[in-house]
Amino acid sequence: MNGTARIIVGVDHSEESLNALGFAVEEAALRRVELEVMWAWSDHTPRSHAFGGAGDGVDVQLSAQRQLEGLVESRVPEDLDVTIRAVVDKPDTALVDSAERAELLVVGTRGRGGLLGLRLGSVSVKVAGRAPCPVVVVRPTADGPEVNTEPRIVVGVDGSGSARNALRWALTEASVRNLPIVVVNGWMEPTVAATFPGMASPIDAIGRAASELIEAELEMTAQDAAGVTVRVQAVCASGASALVDESRGASLVVVGSKGQGGLSRVLLGSVAQQVMRHAECPVAVIPQS
Repeated sequence: MNGTARIIVGVDHSEESLNALGFAVEEAALRRVELEVMWAWSDHTPRSHAFGGAGDGVDVQLSAQRQLEGLVESRVPEDLDVTIRAVVDKPDTALVDSAERAELLVVGTRGRGGLLGLRLGSVSVKVAGRAPCPVVVVRPTADGPEVNTEPRIVVGVDGSGSARNALRWALTEASVRNLPIVVVNGWMEPTVAATFPGMASPIDAIGRAASELIEAELEMTAQDAAGVTVRVQAVCASGASALVDESRGASLVVVGSKGQGGLSRVLLGSVAQQVMRHAECPVAVIPQS
């Protein structure tokens, strides 16, 4: 096993982090890699929040270790190779530092004050923007009579290198999971000011260009697509809206950390952030390199 053949998941006994653990267990079993279950907290985290009522007189490290052991015993199959880590550190720092040892990080949307103690927009966004490996943020899955329940992986492309990395990762994931993939490119309808009397509407041309962009990206990643069923969707909507709409009932949405026009000083692009906040299934954020 190489040094990064593991999946690391952050837990803290919140419902959201337990959902993240469930996703990580499934992913580790599919990939046949080690699972590392991490519980991190800072010195500023109230111990009653992080450790279910443990007071200052309790050995915090020992309490965390015991709770991790119980969590693994109750929720992780015995045949899965698993390790546990209890870490005193800022939650986002602990996860990002651990990413050097992982092929995937998994987090929930928010937690109880430990590893996932801050709302989405804090720990999850920081980790997704700074980690050198892919990060999955496990969001609640929508349900209802109108949900498209066909298992599938959704990925957004826009011609950027970051999105191309996301497409390659998504194709590999689809192969591992034996799922079809939907490749989405969102395009915006031109404003009235962009057209002139007697001039043919450019909408059809823009739609064709969006479809051609997807086909070009698929040609560049054809080797990764072997054996994967691929569907193409060029949608008249913003990139984030198109992905959020397609996320309902999906198994996973995959985005690049930055898209076209992304600034180097910005850790996480606007599309990735919007999808992380609004998608109705887990979201994988893939780094640029």
